[in-house]
Amino acid sequence: MARLEAMSIVLAVAETGSLSAAARRLNAPVATTSRKITELEAHLRVKPFGRSLTDAGGLQEFLPLTGRALIRACAYLVVAL
Repeated sequence: MARLEAMSIVLAVAETGSLSAAARRLNAPVATTSRKITELEAHLRVKPFGRSLTDAGGLQEFLPLTGRALIRACAYLVVAL
């Protein structure tokens, strides 16, 4: 169940475009949201998001090719289960 929850978090980040926006949507602390994604990354050995600096100096999430494939798989599993 924990991995399914982590997959839902990954989908929320992909949909909202940021970790903090996903945490707000899920009513969860950013630290918890980040930790669950990190645990899923370690388990799958895939990083769904890349991170780059914005002009303002903040971090912005983006989807590399492996992340896009993972997002599709997560979406399928979350709906199927």
